[in-house]
Amino acid sequence: MYAYETVSRDALCAIGATVLADVEYYSDDDRRKQLRELAAGLDELVQILPTISEYADATPRFQHCLDNTRKLLGDRFTTEQLQELSHQVSPVIDQHPHWDPPLEQQPDGSYREPAWFSVLEPVHTRVMKYARLLRVIGEY
Repeated sequence: MYAYETVSRDALCAIGATVLADVEYYSDDDRRKQLRELAAGLDELVQILPTISEYADATPRFQHCLDNTRKLLGDRFTTEQLQELSHQVSPVIDQHPHWDPPLEQQPDGSYREPAWFSVLEPVHTRVMKYARLLRVIGEY
């Protein structure tokens, strides 16, 4: 289970609030690893997006997120900065339980996912996983 934060742990401690004792909070090293994984995925994504006409216009947005991720990796960062970055990384493809990937008709009349989707989808999924993880303060 993940513990989500709406107010930073430091802010809660500053006012004397009880912080969940059984939550294993992410360390700075954990956060840096998450940021490195996000940066690697974003780097791959900004290489893929320009090759897909339907999504090429999203490239600058993800390049901006990649630049921000690298900046945070080079500096100290706060929980608020991690959450802000997390919200900047918004989905390119809509992935919800009832969503079907795009299909292309093949010469034989059958349908299958386009080749670009099989390249984009796993990278996109990894990027979104690590972006969402930045909103989480720990696990219990």
